[in-house]
Amino acid sequence: MAKTLLGITFVARDGQAATGVYESAGGIETFETDEPYAVHGTHYLADPLPVFDAGGPVFQDAMGNTYQALPIKSVMPPGPDPEGVMWDNGTTWDNSTYWR
Repeated sequence: MAKTLLGITFVARDGQAATGVYESAGGIETFETDEPYAVHGTHYLADPLPVFDAGGPVFQDAMGNTYQALPIKSVMPPGPDPEGVMWDNGTTWDNSTYWR
């Protein structure tokens, strides 16, 4: 049985949330694409999954919510963003890191 590779993109489209991923030897095989791709063995197109490097199997969003990251191998996105999220009024949630 042939493996189906997961198409991933590092740029989320409007209205899409990115999924946290981390590198793992036993993870899902991936390839980078920004276009829909044919799923192996079918006539169907799938949109690439927008991802970001979560840095490990568990991560927290800016509001402190805990999420499980998806293990992948092959292509890895750029590293995690620096801590701190700037809100609309120019303050940060951690009172120390400012970035856009």
